Amino acid sequence: MTKAKKKTSDFKLQPHHVRLLAFCYLTPYLTRDIFQRSFPNELKSRSTAHNQLKKLVDAGYLKATRDSVNEPLIYTITPKSIKVLNRTRPADNQLPPVRDETAKTWRLKHEIGISEFQSDVRLAAQQRADLDIRFFERRYFQDAKQKHFSYRNASGGVSKIRPDLGFLAQFNQQHLLFHAFEYDRGTEDGNVVLKKMENYDTWFVSAGQQYLFDLYTRHGATKPRPSYRRLIVTTHRPEKDADDHDRLCKLITHLMQLPAETRANIFLTTDELIVQHRNDEQPLAAPLWIALKFTRSWSRSFEQLQCELDSKPLSAGSRTKRLYAWTRERVTSLAKLSLFPPPK
Repeated sequence: MTKAKKKTSDFKLQPHHVRLLAFCYLTPYLTRDIFQRSFPNELKSRSTAHNQLKKLVDAGYLKATRDSVNEPLIYTITPKSIKVLNRTRPADNQLPPVRDETAKTWRLKHEIGISEFQSDVRLAAQQRADLDIRFFERRYFQDAKQKHFSYRNASGGVSKIRPDLGFLAQFNQQHLLFHAFEYDRGTEDGNVVLKKMENYDTWFVSAGQQYLFDLYTRHGATKPRPSYRRLIVTTHRPEKDADDHDRLCKLITHLMQLPAETRANIFLTTDELIVQHRNDEQPLAAPLWIALKFTRSWSRSFEQLQCELDSKPLSAGSRTKRLYAWTRERVTSLAKLSLFPPPK
C-alpha cells in the first residue's frame, strides 16, 4: 500500500518555520543556499532545506520565483506570512506589507546580491562577541515606509538617495557606525555612480550629520560623531568589463573626481572576492576592501594626467581608456582592509 501524501491543509507552522519567515521579511529575495547558510541547525542539508522551503511555498507562506531554468529558485515573503508575524507584535508596531518585485526579472540578481551580503553581515555578527548589528534597512520594498534620505539640493528643492542596504554596526559594545551599501551590477555608467556618491556628500552636509548624530544618540552614544561608511561591491557585465576587478578599477577612476576628504569613507571590493571568502570561519574578516582614503596621495598625479590628456586631440573614449589604465596600474599596490577586523 502506498502512503498517501500529506495534504497542504494539514501543514502546521513550527517555531523554526516562523524564524525562517521573519528572516525572509527582513532579508527579501533569498535562495536556498542563503537560507541554509543562515540556519545551519534547522536546515542541515540541501535536501532538508529544499523540503522545508517547498512546504512553506505549498502552504502559501513563501513565493518561489525562478529567473530562468538555469537559475536557483528565489523565495519571497507573502501577505499570509506577514499576518503570522504580526500576531505577536503590538497594534502600533505592525509590519507593513512588502511590495512584490519578482515580475521584474532583470532586478532579481541585483536583489539576491544584496541579500547575500546582508546575510554575510548577519552571520559575522552572530559569530563575534565584539560585533552587534543594531538594525538592517532595505529601503524601498515597504509600501508603508518609503525609506530614503532626503536633502536640500543646490536649487533649493528636495532630493532623495536610497542605499540598496543600510545597517548600523556596534563594535565592542561602544562605537556605532552606520553603513550605506551599494551593490553595483556593472550596468550603470561610471559617471552615474560618481553622481550618486556626490549626492551622498550633499546629503551629509545638508542633513546627514544631524541624522547620524540623532541615530547614534538614540542607540546610546554619549559622544556621537557623525561619521559613516559607504560600501560598494562591484560585479561586471562581460560585454563591458573583463571581470569584477576591471569594473572596480573603472569605478575608482570615476570616484577620483571626488575631493580626497569626502571619498575617504568609501570602501570597495568585488563580488568575486566576497564569494571566495564566503565560507571563511569568520565572515567578512578577511582583508578584501580598498579604502579610497589611501588614494589621497594620487590626487595631484591624477589631476596632472587629466590636464595632460585634455591638451591632446583625443576622443572621449581614448581619454577614458588612458585614465582607466593609469588607475589599474596603481590599484594593485593599495592595501586591503577588513570590514570587520578579527579581534586581537
